[in-house]
Amino acid sequence: MNQALLGSWIWKLGCGEETLWKEVIRSKYGTDARGWSTNPVTQTYKCSVWKGIMQVKEDFMRGITIDVGREIWGALMNGVARPSTRVDDVNTIQVWFQEWPQINASTLGNQLWKMTLYAVCWIVWKTRNSIIFEEKNHSVERACVAVKSLLWYWCIDKPERRGKRFSELLYSWGRTVTGVG
Repeated sequence: MNQALLGSWIWKLGCGEETLWKEVIRSKYGTDARGWSTNPVTQTYKCSVWKGIMQVKEDFMRGITIDVGREIWGALMNGVARPSTRVDDVNTIQVWFQEWPQINASTLGNQLWKMTLYAVCWIVWKTRNSIIFEEKNHSVERACVAVKSLLWYWCIDKPERRGKRFSELLYSWGRTVTGVG
């Protein structure tokens, strides 16, 4: 059976629009603490489509946990901002967006910082895919480099980026973003 297709139903349950099928699945099986999936299907009778979908849950969830994003977020905040919420207390992407700290920085730094959250979300998604579909290992350092690379690319047309080097962003992240140091 196509694991990617089955995993997409778990993804739709966790973040898709509220629809009738989701209400039916949630009322029949209940949901886990994060709301990303249902409780285990324990019925031993009948053929359950959802039971088949839940058989790929562990593979799917292996890379999508908020822990991956939490680690990356913590590494990128170090030396730049103090979060209003402890990084360990963040359980949803919605809370990330609500609690993302504002900083006073250089013009380039402010632009980079505003886009950092979106870059982290994108890299967490890509990391999850590489863990699940390519069986690669997760590395916070590699993910942070990917976030910084993506930010550098997104700022390619910004006049504030002129005269700056990628190595400054890569090796002096806090100083480049805050403009201090």
